[in-house]
Amino acid sequence: LSDHQLRIICLVITCISLPLNTFCLYLIIAARKIYAPDIFKVTILLQILYMIENVYFTVMFLPFYYGSYGGGYCIGFVCNTKLIPHYALSVIMMSNLSGLFIVLLFFRHQHLMSSPSKLLLGNLASK
Repeated sequence: LSDHQLRIICLVITCISLPLNTFCLYLIIAARKIYAPDIFKVTILLQILYMIENVYFTVMFLPFYYGSYGGGYCIGFVCNTKLIPHYALSVIMMSNLSGLFIVLLFFRHQHLMSSPSKLLLGNLASK
């Protein structure tokens, strides 16, 4: 694939996924009453960060990995500006998404546990 073809493919992916992600964000906000407050906050933050990461990776960064070289090659707008921290930003964004997903699982686990459980933490244990 040439760089131009890869840019077109990534822009098409963005044009498809960004409206879907925005609709999912709308659905999360519309169904706010079915979520516990802490789960709602983490879910909203997770969806917003996912939208930002999606635009960053498919428009700004455009990573293109060649397996034979073993390194990363990017052709996005951020790569052309010669900013060194853009690699660190991509790692921070991926780790934030992973961490938020783990926090969401933890909150959900805490809400599903019965009240006399010893594994129930925080204010939920006193209920």
